[in-house]
Amino acid sequence: MATRAASAERVQRAPSAARFGGAIILVVTSCGIIGCGNGQRGDDGFKEIRAAVTRGRYADAIPRLERYLANRPRRPNASRAGLFLGKCHLALGRFQEAAQAFETTIAEHRRSPEAHKCRYKLAVLALVQGEREDAIRRFGALADQPDGPLAPEAAAMHRYLTATPKTSRGRSPL
Repeated sequence: MATRAASAERVQRAPSAARFGGAIILVVTSCGIIGCGNGQRGDDGFKEIRAAVTRGRYADAIPRLERYLANRPRRPNASRAGLFLGKCHLALGRFQEAAQAFETTIAEHRRSPEAHKCRYKLAVLALVQGEREDAIRRFGALADQPDGPLAPEAAAMHRYLTATPKTSRGRSPL
C-alpha cells in the first residue's frame, strides 16, 4: 500500500516538474547562444571569421573582423580579432594598416596574450621595413618579459640582430 501512495504522490508532482522542465530547456538554449560561465565562449560569429583567416581569405576576413570589433569591443574574442585583423593586413602587404591594428589591440587589451603577440608582430614588421634599430629595441623589450608567449623567440631574434653586423646599406642580412 505504501508503494501505491508514493506512486500517487509522484504523479501529483509531475505537473510542477513539467513547468521547471521548460525553464531548464530555456536555460540550456540560452547558454548555447550567449555562452555560460563554464569557460566556453558563446558562438558570436567569431569561429567563421577565424576560419576565413586560417584559410588565407584575408581580404574577405578584414571587413568581417572590423565589423566584429565595432560591434563587440569587449567580448572575449575581441583581442584575438584585433590580432587577426593585423595579421590579415600584414599578409596583404598593408603594413600601415597592420601596425595600426596591432597598436589598437595592444592599447585596448594591454595584458592579453594577443597584445604580447601584437608586440612581436610589430617587431617583425619593423624588421621587414628595414627599421633594424626599432626591431632590436622591440625584440629586446619582449625578451625582458619572460612570461610572454613569444619571449624565447624574441630573445633569439634580439641576440641574432645584436650579433649580426649591418650590411653596407645599413641593414641586417635578413
